[in-house]
Amino acid sequence: MSFSFARVRKRNIRFFALFLAALPLGACFGPPVVEEKPTPPLVEPSRLGRPFSGPFPFVVAFPETVFYLTGPQQAKPPDGVFAKGMRVAIILDEGSYSLVTSETGVTAYVSTGSLRKIEPPK
Repeated sequence: MSFSFARVRKRNIRFFALFLAALPLGACFGPPVVEEKPTPPLVEPSRLGRPFSGPFPFVVAFPETVFYLTGPQQAKPPDGVFAKGMRVAIILDEGSYSLVTSETGVTAYVSTGSLRKIEPPK
């Protein structure tokens, strides 16, 4: 009895073809399904897109805090800076960055660590 690599190769190819035929097409080649948890806005959604008149319960705690208008990605230079003491309202808290609206009407992303809550007077 002689051993033939051709028979082994043919059997492996046939097994692989049957294996592929049994798989649903989307099981291996479809895009991954990612479920995102929605984050509730901190400001009422009906206010978004309209001028915001307050309240502004947070303040920028560091001088020259940079902001980004289109998102927290840093593939480009910052779009501007907030001065220390600028009062802002958080619209969305997205972890390390927050979408804020300032007293001057600028809506932008800033580092969450640069914001401090204003303590009410006693």
